[in-house]
Amino acid sequence: MKGKTLLTALVLFLALPWAWGWEFTEAAEAPPKITYFELEIEMKDNTEYEIEYEKTERSVEAKYSVPGNTAKIGEDAQHLIEPLLKQLQLTPDGNKAEQMNNVLSSLKIIKNEVSEFELEALFESGEKLSIRE
Repeated sequence: MKGKTLLTALVLFLALPWAWGWEFTEAAEAPPKITYFELEIEMKDNTEYEIEYEKTERSVEAKYSVPGNTAKIGEDAQHLIEPLLKQLQLTPDGNKAEQMNNVLSSLKIIKNEVSEFELEALFESGEKLSIRE
């Protein structure tokens, strides 16, 4: 009797969510972790964006300098850069033009106002992303 009850419970456990229309999807894969990131954007008005980030097993070095804000280094910069990197979801094999546009959009930069764009990223896997325009 116990075996039959257990089997019935298992069938209900597996079948009811599907019968009720619940969908189980795989969680979105997290973007690869970035260990080194350097972004330099020179604007046509000669202002510059400089964002640098390097994470090792023992430390994090970071610099965040954007027009209109006081430059930040160390932990202050790290707290600004890490959420940005998470938002950008950069990948070594993604479309470079789309990733560049995503960076500009995230920083609220109009592409036509950019005179030079350089992005370098190194991922935990050893893969690299380089975008220059």
